Amino acid sequence: MIKNKIQKISSIFNPVINLPKKLKIFPNHVTTISFIINIVGSVIFIIGAEAEQRDNLSYVGWGGFAILLAGIMNVIGYKLTNKPKISSRFNFFYKSFLERYGELLIFLGVCYYLVSYNYFFSSLFSFIALIGSMMMNYIKARAEGLNIKWEVGFIEKPMKIITLGFFAMICGIFNYFIGSHFSFQYLPLPIFETIIIFTVPIAIVAIFSNIVAVKGIMYCKRELTLNRK
Repeated sequence: MIKNKIQKISSIFNPVINLPKKLKIFPNHVTTISFIINIVGSVIFIIGAEAEQRDNLSYVGWGGFAILLAGIMNVIGYKLTNKPKISSRFNFFYKSFLERYGELLIFLGVCYYLVSYNYFFSSLFSFIALIGSMMMNYIKARAEGLNIKWEVGFIEKPMKIITLGFFAMICGIFNYFIGSHFSFQYLPLPIFETIIIFTVPIAIVAIFSNIVAVKGIMYCKRELTLNRK
């Protein structure tokens, strides 16, 4: 059900898919642009960490915008890669390789940012999300290599990118209008920190990506056992 909703959302970009013939844009071009944007997003988080301005979450917002933009480019690249007339087998390989590379760079930037400002548990969840994400991708690739149709979980790459990028951007916007924390006048401690808008979704991605990875192992075992029979 959730996958169907993601497909409906991605259908928004269908009109864009018809532009390559006119603009001479091909799948590898879009994939490369997406990868470059991921690098930019990671660098923004690293610069934000080095700025030593804990209450300035604008770097999180701009980093999230870059991640979200890269995710949109990935969706467009995926649709282009599935166009037989303008795609090849190498396009699939190239896209898969750079997507994983870009994902690693994103989590590198996020982890560096959170560690720099002593968000220990959030940085830990970010690292766990990285592990779950990579293992989920690996299990899926191995399953497809064994001719097993992947039908596990809903937190695919578009879901992860949309989650991280969107909430990071919202975090930056919220910080601009409200500030880094919210508290009543007579309370000495803040009752809400804006960074939570960004860190809670990271924890959600960390939990569910690892759950999907474990479910993927069980699913592959079941499919391989049935096929052996």
